[in-house]
Amino acid sequence: YHLGIAYIETKQFVLAIDALAELIKIDDQFWDAYYQLGKIYFGEGDREAANDIFGLLLEKNPDYENRDEIETIVRG
Repeated sequence: YHLGIAYIETKQFVLAIDALAELIKIDDQFWDAYYQLGKIYFGEGDREAANDIFGLLLEKNPDYENRDEIETIVRG
């Protein structure tokens, strides 16, 4: 997770996506990985991928702490 965040902070989004996707494969309940991945996709203009990831996150964890923010992003 921290590697993915480091890639985000250095704007290496392809590497961040790879790191976060791998983390989700290892631990499919690491909710913040989904959240960060969705934010990358959204920031890069891939609304469909962002909506897919955010939708999966909220389906698996409806009480996720950033649900309101995610719903605002998905609606907007």
